[in-house]
Amino acid sequence: MIDVAGVFRGASRGFSVLLVGELVAIVVGLVSGPVGGVVFALTAAAGPVTAGILAAQSGPPVIQGASAAVLAYVLTVPLRLAGPGLPASEAVFSVVVAAVLGAVAGRMTRRTGGS
Repeated sequence: MIDVAGVFRGASRGFSVLLVGELVAIVVGLVSGPVGGVVFALTAAAGPVTAGILAAQSGPPVIQGASAAVLAYVLTVPLRLAGPGLPASEAVFSVVVAAVLGAVAGRMTRRTGGS
């Protein structure tokens, strides 16, 4: 049984990581473009992983982790559309990557018994 509250809890934390990390990446990118790109890439991975870890604490870990990670990413879409836009191919790729990272993080968290 899917724990909806757990999915939303994980998605909320993942969204927070994505939001704050991407804002930091923008500021760092103004100082040094390549370093800003690295910060952005790390943030893009850390958000779904955080969501997956938090959501996997209850319910099926792979489904919980993937669901929370995708929801965390989907919450950022309106903010991305407010800027220069979001190409469809990038959006689809990001959703797939978020789902995979969230599922793997959820599975590994449950397997190792981490919290």
